[in-house]
Amino acid sequence: QPECAHTPGETLWELLETREDLSNFRSIVSKANFYRDEHHPAYSITETGDTLFYTFKDILNGNTTITVWAPTNDALSAEDWAKYEEMALNDGYNLQQQFLGNHIALFRKSMTNTGKETETIKLINDKFASLNYDEGMIQKAQVVEKNIGARNGLMHVIGEKNEFFYNLYEYI
Repeated sequence: QPECAHTPGETLWELLETREDLSNFRSIVSKANFYRDEHHPAYSITETGDTLFYTFKDILNGNTTITVWAPTNDALSAEDWAKYEEMALNDGYNLQQQFLGNHIALFRKSMTNTGKETETIKLINDKFASLNYDEGMIQKAQVVEKNIGARNGLMHVIGEKNEFFYNLYEYI
């Protein structure tokens, strides 16, 4: 796939809205609340006193520079997508840690070979992932389209999900 060298005026969310092959990921992003920690979803209070929870849609539509590795609709089974939709409604923190946070990193993370074969990056769920520039992969997930520029970051399309692994602390 050719690399996208420009940074268009759309946000990452607006870019996701144009991609029918990413509609399952987009649906989950639009419903999943963003959590500051395990018990506290991020929110603000409106002028009328209502609580407005921030979703990952807000994050992808905001001003923070991030990189998204968006799995295609074919990357997971229909049952897996349904499970994540259910988690978005009832288990948002674990969805953030085990799925969405495993596909998003702060700053622009280009998949262009920078002279290094691999690099380790930190994802927003505090996990580390290996980028293999020579093979075009994040961990074991193949990047099928890379460096799609947006006003607030980069998007890469992957053909499978970036697998989540528990660390020893999480097992306990």
